[in-house]
Formats: sequence, structure tokens, C-alpha cells
Amino acid sequence: MEAVRARTFREVVVHPEDIERLREERSAALARGLPFSNEQRARRKDGQYRWFLIQYNPLRDEHGQVLHWYATGTDIVRLQARRAERAQRK
Repeated sequence: MEAVRARTFREVVVHPEDIERLREERSAALARGLPFSNEQRARRKDGQYRWFLIQYNPLRDEHGQVLHWYATGTDIVRLQARRAERAQRK
């Protein structure tokens, strides 16, 4: 878990072409305090990248203040492939 919390984690896991976009999107979304999602490429242990849908949801206290953010990642490689197939047909 410490590795995930390290500042360099995103630079190691996230595809280099996605880092700046994700940093900007995430920063703006966290400031709004609303649930949000993004799509990004994450590197596996074998060095291959796969597309993931990352969904973020805040946990709030009784006054509506954000206490913590929870995130889930869903592999969407098949979804990306279907999108590409549809685009080619058009």
C-alpha cells in the first residue's frame, strides 16, 4: 500500500501520454468534490498497458465535508476494442 501512496506511483503505473491530462482532470474534479471518472492506461507487471475506467467517489461526514476518496478501476480493453471497431465501420 505504501507504494501506491508514493508520489512516484502514477509516473510508474500510468502511461506517460496520460499523466498530465489525468493530473489536470483529477485536480479540478477533486476541488469540486463531486464523483467523477476518467479513462487511462495503466501498466501491468509485465510492462504492457491496459485501458481502465477509474471511478472516484467521496466519503462525506454529516456536514458534507469530504473525509476520504474511494476509487475503483475496471479493465475496459474490450470496450475500447468495440469502440474502435464501430469507428472503423463509420
